[in-house]
Amino acid sequence: MEKIASRFSHVVASGLRAQALAAETELGTRLPENLLETLKQDLINLSGLVPGTADAMTNVKTHTGKQQVACTRAFRRIAALRRTVVRQTQNPDARRAYGVGERTNRKVVKDVVHSLRVIIARMEAQPEEMKSFGFVDGDLVTLRNLLTDVMSVDQVQEMARVERPNSTRLRDEAIRRVLRAVGIVSDIGAFQFADDDARREQFEALAPHAGGPRPSPPEPKKSAPEVAADPK
Repeated sequence: MEKIASRFSHVVASGLRAQALAAETELGTRLPENLLETLKQDLINLSGLVPGTADAMTNVKTHTGKQQVACTRAFRRIAALRRTVVRQTQNPDARRAYGVGERTNRKVVKDVVHSLRVIIARMEAQPEEMKSFGFVDGDLVTLRNLLTDVMSVDQVQEMARVERPNSTRLRDEAIRRVLRAVGIVSDIGAFQFADDDARREQFEALAPHAGGPRPSPPEPKKSAPEVAADPK
């Protein structure tokens, strides 16, 4: 998150400097139509988009945490219920119907949902068998509620995941437009004030070099010519 904030601060600072220089030097008439207006709006919007991206990331983590809590609560009951069935019956049909022997990863929603559905279906189909294992109607209601909770939290978490890329995309699009606008202001300003060293340097400092001729590197210092000693 620190890298995002640092990049954001740099982009906004560059955009504000370009905006100020363009206004100060009345460069607007040379620039593409609506470039400065779009730049201004993007700088305003970025102040909301970047925190929005952070909020989206936090939102995903929050809902992921809730999802894991719901799955853990359900898994504890699934595991205890299966142990009870194994201890009380050798009937392979009953054991299979309660999911005994199946692997259930409590961190995987589809595993937990599947196990709950299998157990609930058996309890509903064989209520007397359920009661023979020590389970009551209230336990069946609890399992149904857990199934609803796990599925509900999973749906909310998936929606949060969908929202996060959209927030990031809007932010990145705004950043690209700002950087492009800054580059154009830099190039046009440097051209207009080519003979004004101070102004030209201000504009050139706005954006990285994007092409065209680069300044020639300084020539290496010439060493003094070697002089042969006079023979004596």
